[in-house]
Amino acid sequence: MRQSIRCWVLAAGLAGLAAPALAQTLVVAALKTPGGVDGDALKPGTQNAVTQVYEGLTAYARTVDAVVFTGGDDIDLTPFGLTNHPASSLMHPQRQRYEFALLQALDALPKTPVLGICLGMQFMALHRRGSLNPHLPDTHPTAADHRGDNAHPVSPLNGLRPSDIASNHPLKPVLFVNGASPCRVASNHHQAVSNPGSLRPLAISPDNVLEALDDPQRPFYLGVQWHPERTSDKAAGDALFQALVKEASRT
Repeated sequence: MRQSIRCWVLAAGLAGLAAPALAQTLVVAALKTPGGVDGDALKPGTQNAVTQVYEGLTAYARTVDAVVFTGGDDIDLTPFGLTNHPASSLMHPQRQRYEFALLQALDALPKTPVLGICLGMQFMALHRRGSLNPHLPDTHPTAADHRGDNAHPVSPLNGLRPSDIASNHPLKPVLFVNGASPCRVASNHHQAVSNPGSLRPLAISPDNVLEALDDPQRPFYLGVQWHPERTSDKAAGDALFQALVKEASRT
């Protein structure tokens, strides 16, 4: 997935950051930009990678045109006063600290486009004081529909009208398709957002799993529970990356 995103960003000639595990620091542009972080210090497995990224995170975030929070292992919920499910496979704690710190840094950069994919959407919700369902199989008999890149439809959240989202919103053609069949998306997750916090819920699956959210006060701050890089429906797949690149080109 990270390679797919990397190709999109590099093809557009943008400086971008796909937020990865810190041990696999993936920087999808030259980092030796004014005020940026020295790329030589970010080699995987070095203490410099930890120290310099944290110390220069805000300055670093200012050097990129867009940020993508990618998928991955499960979030450790104990810092939020919640209990981890026995089925959880927790991510490296350095990645968790890094990505929440990056989200905080991005709060001061509202014009920077942000796309959260699967786990990335869950990060965004928790950052905005939301909560997660720690294991869908415990609550949804249809949880298997959300595993193994099974394609399933997504629809507007009940009550959401076409006029509620901007005409150029990247999910407009996904959620309001003028009578055509609903878009089908590929997903692979056992956890899901149960409360989006201060973010706006947008889309839902047939079994009532939250599929997308955004911040309507920002030009592009979007989270999707599915994997657009593995979704064959263009509107819910490649078009999301195209929209991200287009917005980044304007900022």
